[in-house]
Amino acid sequence: ESLSYGEKELAVHADLNDAGQTVIIKVPTMHTTATINGKKEATTSEKLTLEDVVSYTNLVVGKEYVVKGKLMDKSTGKPYLVNGKEVTAETTFKPEAPDGEVKVTFEFDGSGITTKTSLVVFESMYEGNLEILVHADIEDSDQTVTIDKPGTPQTGDNAPTQFIILGILALMCGAVFLIAYLRGRKRD
Repeated sequence: ESLSYGEKELAVHADLNDAGQTVIIKVPTMHTTATINGKKEATTSEKLTLEDVVSYTNLVVGKEYVVKGKLMDKSTGKPYLVNGKEVTAETTFKPEAPDGEVKVTFEFDGSGITTKTSLVVFESMYEGNLEILVHADIEDSDQTVTIDKPGTPQTGDNAPTQFIILGILALMCGAVFLIAYLRGRKRD
């Protein structure tokens, strides 16, 4: 700060170490972790409950905030739809401390899922009508859950196939030896 009269500087207050001149700005942050029954994978069901734990920092104690979320289909990058409608949820809260957690709960019918489907939760935090934070990363594994139809075979497991192939090869080798043996006996 500088005080001047006309062209003449009368006083200067420029001390980087003066606590009275210092303002600390804390930037809020948000991180989310999505699960179904505490797990990252689930099977289809008529009623699925996905909980997204939103961890936040640097919010104003006692001020009202709203966290709004929607489910995204990871394979398409578009909102996940049930009966043509987006699956959304929201939670309103007043933090008791600058840092903490709040849960956003999504309840939806998962019986329409017929193939392995990864859902990603996108969240936005609002203070009044102002969006102050967004956590929307389609590649974030913490925001992702995978839902599969019961009894769907897992890909990448070749153990049964390998045993079948080995069995067929053993039978073929046995048949070749048997044929060679029988031909050898006919010659005698």
